[in-house]
Amino acid sequence: MAFVISVACCYILSGFYIVRPGEQAIVLLFGKLITPHPVQPGVHWRLPLPFGKVIKENVLQRRRISIGAEQIASAVGRTGTARLSQFLSGDANIVSVNAVVQYKVADVAAYALHCSDAEGLLKALAEAALTYVMANRSIDSALTVGRFTMQNETKELIRRLADAYDIGISIISVNFQTVLPPPEVADAFHEVTRAREECQRLINEADSYRSERIPEARGTAQKIIADAEAYGVRVVNQAIGDARKFTAMANEYRHSPKITSARLYIEAMEQILPRMRKYVLDEELQSGKHIDLTIFEQLKEGQQGDKSKQGQ
Repeated sequence: MAFVISVACCYILSGFYIVRPGEQAIVLLFGKLITPHPVQPGVHWRLPLPFGKVIKENVLQRRRISIGAEQIASAVGRTGTARLSQFLSGDANIVSVNAVVQYKVADVAAYALHCSDAEGLLKALAEAALTYVMANRSIDSALTVGRFTMQNETKELIRRLADAYDIGISIISVNFQTVLPPPEVADAFHEVTRAREECQRLINEADSYRSERIPEARGTAQKIIADAEAYGVRVVNQAIGDARKFTAMANEYRHSPKITSARLYIEAMEQILPRMRKYVLDEELQSGKHIDLTIFEQLKEGQQGDKSKQGQ
């Protein structure tokens, strides 16, 4: 009797189970789910086997699957085929791709019960999504600038397919580890890549030169405009001054034409013959036929002699 009681106690105690931190669990009774919500970390009890069963999954763990890893396995001497890593691009070229899909379990019940091999199904969905994305892109885009966009498109398509199949998986990221052309034409594609990089380098240099020259040209243009505006102001002011001077001179000429004419004549001769000695004669002296100009020189010399004597 004591033995039976001991066995019964051990059987009942075997129904206790522990859900560790980061894990969630579901409980099945006769194969039917009896927990409407995932069991959280802690110590719990359910009917022991064979009546009850516990399925636990780590919902915080990042899991990953590789697409195209068969080619790498074959390269290191393991059995495998490269067929799964090759995809057809939109321009009918073959592209070898090695991609990594990171995911985690979002719904333990769906992950455990809706599919017997959720990871295998996810890999098939990822290959289908990658095939679709590659078929809508050219090989140049896949090898160069379109790679990041293709990763996002593939991730979104895998997420939609996983939600449609309801396998309880959340897609974290999709990364293309390698994207290579077929080995037979790899050298030609590398030449194209180098040419494209050289083209981009020249474009960057041209942009840099433009960024350097445009501010300089703008500064020169502003200086020319400022000089032109200053010259215009100076010429206009000079013209206004000359006009006012001419108007004042015209008014003086109306009042005394002879004096004004004589003054203008003398000023003009000063400007025309600045270095020559000039003498102004009275009209009575000008009426004579011969005028001895040496008289002025003698008078000047006499004045200079008187000044030298006074200085002594």
